[in-house]
Amino acid sequence: MVKTSGQPATPACKERGFELYCDLGPQWAEISRRLKAEGFDRCGNTTISGWAKAGDWHARKLALSESPGEAAKVPHKAKTAPPPPPATDLGSYRTKKTNLEHVRTAIEQVVQSICDARATSDLRAIGSLATALVKLIELEGKLSPATAAELAARAVELGMDPEQFVAALAEQWRIAKAG
Repeated sequence: MVKTSGQPATPACKERGFELYCDLGPQWAEISRRLKAEGFDRCGNTTISGWAKAGDWHARKLALSESPGEAAKVPHKAKTAPPPPPATDLGSYRTKKTNLEHVRTAIEQVVQSICDARATSDLRAIGSLATALVKLIELEGKLSPATAAELAARAVELGMDPEQFVAALAEQWRIAKAG
């Protein structure tokens, strides 16, 4: 049990708050009560809600989900998952395909959550979910790059002449081979 007596919240307090959020959902009063019972100070309802928004806990929780519709659980310290690969290394084809499937599943879950939040008129949740959805769609685009035909069509849409496109492509190949 970590005491923070009168001090600002520690990263350990915020992480424990996230673990409780994964178990309980956005029940800020209950999360606050449990954190205080564990010896953490300065963790009221509003503070915890602010941590959740700033840390995008809902998106984090969705990313930890193992399958659609399953409630996400935070792995315990003894069973921590390996760190994700660096942002520049998207891994092998198999890894990319698996990651793409997870991202698409998360997108479906976020869309469903937005529909659920609309039913309750929870505008803050909708805004947070929309932000998470945008990030997931951007990630999906990085994991499934366009085909040559799609790139060519995009170049035409941008008004790029063929010589300019070929020159830019040749330059990128030169940089990739040099690096």
